Amino acid sequence: MSRSLYVLAMGMTLLTGCVAGPSREATKSLPSAAAFGIMSEAAPVLEAEWWRAFQDPSLDALVSLALHDSSTLVTVQAALDQASAELGGTQSAAGPSVVAAWTEDREHLSSRSYFPPPFGGKTYWNGDLGADLHWNMDLYGRIARRVDAAGREVAARQLQLRSARLAIAAAVVTTYLDWQRAQQVAEATTQVLQQREAALTLAQRRVAHGLGPTSEVTTARLDCDAARADVAHAEAEAPFALHRLGVLTGRGMTNSPLSAARLDPQALVVPAVLPGDLLTRRSDIQAAYQRVAAASDQEDVARLARYPNLDLHAFIGTSAFGLDNLLSAPARVLLAGFSAALPLYDHGSRAAAERGASAATTAAIAHYNQTVLESVREAADALTRVALRERELGYAEAAVLEQQQTLSDLQRRRAAGLIDDRPIFAARALLIMATSRAQDLRLAAAAARVSVVVAIGGSADDPGFLTASTSKVSP
Repeated sequence: MSRSLYVLAMGMTLLTGCVAGPSREATKSLPSAAAFGIMSEAAPVLEAEWWRAFQDPSLDALVSLALHDSSTLVTVQAALDQASAELGGTQSAAGPSVVAAWTEDREHLSSRSYFPPPFGGKTYWNGDLGADLHWNMDLYGRIARRVDAAGREVAARQLQLRSARLAIAAAVVTTYLDWQRAQQVAEATTQVLQQREAALTLAQRRVAHGLGPTSEVTTARLDCDAARADVAHAEAEAPFALHRLGVLTGRGMTNSPLSAARLDPQALVVPAVLPGDLLTRRSDIQAAYQRVAAASDQEDVARLARYPNLDLHAFIGTSAFGLDNLLSAPARVLLAGFSAALPLYDHGSRAAAERGASAATTAAIAHYNQTVLESVREAADALTRVALRERELGYAEAAVLEQQQTLSDLQRRRAAGLIDDRPIFAARALLIMATSRAQDLRLAAAAARVSVVVAIGGSADDPGFLTASTSKVSP
């Protein structure tokens, strides 16, 4: 017995001693936040349901519908479920497996082989009944690295789901704002048309009494025609927004009541500079990070294919000739052992797999860097857009005040009998257009703030928010 154990120990020593243990490669460095010009200032606190800051029940209902019924989310969730199932399958390889089996073969035994009389030359049922156990001991962690890579993929899919939820919510909010913009433009153009029609009536009266030329009526009619065209165009824009909302929510919007309340664009608070936690807030950046780590794990898996495998196996059951003997006590079998294998030559297959895995890691790191660059650009553009809209809104509101003052002056002159109603109608039309322009810019400013929310990755209070280091990936 001692001699057998000595032989087994020597065999294992030779197998494991032919190669050195797996060495850790140098840590693959990823750029830090400072390398992309990101400030240390954190973003303002956003609620998980950030769109509720606008305090519009119709908008809240639309977003809830979209997040509940979106086919896009169903697709992304299915991909997450698939990745989770694959993780479970990978994890199962790390533990023992037990298979119960019963096999029976009708066999004629050779009388000229190693079967002694009276078995040789006769036909029997040859059967085995029992349970087989197999367990890969994973000495160097190859299976563990596969599990890690699969877990990273699940995390990436979870982040993609969070990103999809954010994108859908933002799309609903911006489309709702588009609908409100179309509604208020249609209302403003209708009011302008009313002023133009009043001016046409006045012009017709003046010409009828010989107080003005016929060209005055012609000009007023052209202004009315242009105003009617503006009304038709503005009224046609709202249905397009409703159609988009119908797609986003997964149902028709024709009969859905929507609020026409004006939103406060500043109700949604956003940062003024690139936040310091941008790299950890953005789901696409974190998903790219997870895939860098997964690629690094797969690179280790390819490298560890060079090292020995140790499998334990066992069998307990019965084996017998003849069905009537299979369950008898003398037919019982108990077997336990191991198998060890060391790859020696495979015509370059493992080396090619290592090169491919290394290239995949390099590609994943490049994708991460590009994702960060695009995300920083997107966030910077969104912040610039907010500042631009706020500045334009300030000019538009100043124009409204000036036009109100002009109208007041004209009304005083009209009351004094110094002018007729024609300048009043024109000034009212200009005030309506100035007011409409300011309201349009308010809604555009709100949409710009929504784009900032998307660009910085939404709320850190979102249940899908994950925090991970973005400076290193350790293989």
